[in-house]
Amino acid sequence: MVITFDANQVTPAWLNQANDRVQETDMLALAKALAAVIEEWDVTKDGQPFEPSAPNIALLSFPVVNGLFEVVCRSAVPSSEEGNASADISASASTDYMPQPVSPQNGPDTSRLPPVSESLSPR
Repeated sequence: MVITFDANQVTPAWLNQANDRVQETDMLALAKALAAVIEEWDVTKDGQPFEPSAPNIALLSFPVVNGLFEVVCRSAVPSSEEGNASADISASASTDYMPQPVSPQNGPDTSRLPPVSESLSPR
């Protein structure tokens, strides 16, 4: 899976808004936060593009949404190797409908979700 998100939008204010929505028991809080920063991804449903909108992200399982949120947060932080890494990591063929956790450019993913070769590209 390849995900491109706007790392400049992953700010303390963005995180605070997501947290406020969670505290208000907005069940779509993480989906809305992710939709606000994800620019594009290669997820499909029935062979058709599956846009990274809040309603679509909300259809995914909570562990997937939570894992995606964590990976976006971690990937938005520049590493000490920032200028030394390739902008894209080789990606395997896109899986249909359900995104798998991504391997962030800044280090290994520690989520409990099954591993898959992917690319996450902050802009």
